[in-house]
Amino acid sequence: MSTVNSVCDTITIFSNGGPQDAGASVLVNNVQLVPSPFVTLSVEKYRVGDTVIGGVLKLTLNGNIVGGSFNEVVAGSTPDNYTNINKLLKLSQTKGCVPVEIKCADVLINGTGRISTCSINEGNQPTWVQIAPYTIEIEIYENNTDFNISDPRIVIPDINDIIGLGSDDYALKNLSENLSWSVNENAFDWGVPCSGSSPFGGVDGFGNRHIKLNFSISATGLDACAGTSPGSGLYGLQAAEQYISTRLTGLEQKAGYSLFDISKYNLPPPEIEDVFNTYFIGGKSFLDFRTINVDPLENKIDISGEIIYRPSGCLNPEVFTSLTVANRLTTSDETITISGNITGLTNHSYNEIIKLNNDDFNNCSFNTKINNAEAFLTKINDPDQLSQLANCYAKKPPFDQGYIEDNCEYSSGGDDVCDITPTPISPTQPPYICDMRIVSSDISRNFAAGEISFSFVLSNAPKCDIIGTNKVDVSITHNKPRDNIVEIIIPGRGSKGPLIQNLCCNSAEKYDINIDATLNKKTCNFDIKKQTIDQLRACAEKKLKELVVEDGIDVNCWFKVVDTKTIGNTSYKLSRSYVKPSCP
Repeated sequence: MSTVNSVCDTITIFSNGGPQDAGASVLVNNVQLVPSPFVTLSVEKYRVGDTVIGGVLKLTLNGNIVGGSFNEVVAGSTPDNYTNINKLLKLSQTKGCVPVEIKCADVLINGTGRISTCSINEGNQPTWVQIAPYTIEIEIYENNTDFNISDPRIVIPDINDIIGLGSDDYALKNLSENLSWSVNENAFDWGVPCSGSSPFGGVDGFGNRHIKLNFSISATGLDACAGTSPGSGLYGLQAAEQYISTRLTGLEQKAGYSLFDISKYNLPPPEIEDVFNTYFIGGKSFLDFRTINVDPLENKIDISGEIIYRPSGCLNPEVFTSLTVANRLTTSDETITISGNITGLTNHSYNEIIKLNNDDFNNCSFNTKINNAEAFLTKINDPDQLSQLANCYAKKPPFDQGYIEDNCEYSSGGDDVCDITPTPISPTQPPYICDMRIVSSDISRNFAAGEISFSFVLSNAPKCDIIGTNKVDVSITHNKPRDNIVEIIIPGRGSKGPLIQNLCCNSAEKYDINIDATLNKKTCNFDIKKQTIDQLRACAEKKLKELVVEDGIDVNCWFKVVDTKTIGNTSYKLSRSYVKPSCP
């Protein structure tokens, strides 16, 4: 408004102030504008491409402030029936949304909105101090009238055209999405042991077969001050949040209207469609978040992450697995090591991440990866089934005996080694082998990452240990008869040394048997079980019997000159000595 320096007069342009109730009733924040302004309505739709995501009703009120003097134009008259400058300035200071009502015989506007501008001009004739034109612009988000009482939104979005998951009463101001999928070697990373017939119950194979969707979604909700009228939908951050939640649910559930609904495109290649259907028809998905940004001032939420899709028909989609079977053969036995890794997956729903409950961060219950990994481990950690798997790869040609047969023949080695050529014999005696069985098991768990590593060793080597011991060493020393000599020292012989004389009497023949055992108990006392001692002594008896068989010597008829045992907290030693009597 122009600056007025003259004294205001009392002349009015309307007789008696003009009609008070002329025109429609216009109320802004319960302030009636008199005289009623002219009304201009325009609907602005927010679009992403050709899709409508929301909109507002832009209301423009063009009116005039009138009075008998400049003072009445500024401050109003008594009684205060007309709009004045002070009323408009106070109205423009209103915070947040304001109710707006425009009606005559029928209601045109009955909603809420924000005052975006309020301007008062000097008019066509600056010298006319009794009149001042003004303009008020208001953005209205809801309009509750008879013709749209079921849905007060100004614009009904076309959100369903892109999410395909039913109707949601919310409106957006801006929206952007970036979806991409990757198919690499992991999409075909799969194998089944035992030539396609897994011995494990409930396990159809091992691998990480999947495809991955990388997504980045940004949504800005329409002004959050709306939503106060009956039947109102969601606005602001709530609208952005609801859209992202619904959108991710659709992508997670493969509910069509997405990048993956390839059948919607014009004649897609059948081989590509078949691959996609393998994953998206009956398959399972796992949602993993990376970044969530919230801008409460702009009512904006940005979220990015990935969705892992496992193929349909996968019995254990909740884990990534790997399996390695390694063979080791020697001339005495065969060992098979079964090792691998289990990584659990977890399906975070959107509500668990954004719409937090009271206990969501108190009980740390989000991570269920280790539970999924443990469930899979129980299916393979079975001795019988592990033995079946080992037998699939044991005793395979060319070593179907379960050991390597060394066909190298003995040789004399040449004149520089030995002058006697040994009689050729079979270079390899068939070893004694057992059935495949577990001899070692190692399992490592990473609880935070939800990973389990395992290694099972199976062998067909015979077990020669004695119960209660870790190691048993048996030695037999045979002291055969020898000449008994004496050394006679004669003074003066000098460098000739002592006089050596044979007594013409051989020494006694003697056998020494020693058993040295390491116990496998972890206690610090000397409480060795009688069963263990009996077995160790029986071992000594067995060795004595072997002497009868192999050497034809029955030491039971000999003199037992030593029979000693020594017991420690981790060891047991048994020593025996037998001397051949002089008379048979």
